[in-house]
Amino acid sequence: RTQQARQQEDEQQRRQRLASARSALLLERQQSRVARLQRRELDHANDGLARARRQQQTALEKECGGGFDEDYFAKFNSGRR
Repeated sequence: RTQQARQQEDEQQRRQRLASARSALLLERQQSRVARLQRRELDHANDGLARARRQQQTALEKECGGGFDEDYFAKFNSGRR
């Protein structure tokens, strides 16, 4: 009888270890999915920012004629400190 009780206890511990390992694996997979999703969203946001920055740069180059001349900088150096 004690041997049977010991076997049942061992079987119960084995089931608990399996359930724990399964839960850990599922949690790890979930965390991996969340990390991939967050990375994808971050990449998308960065793409949008890069696109906006390129548009700003293009507009600035058109407005300034592709470069700054001395007259442009003279506007900022004319005031008192």
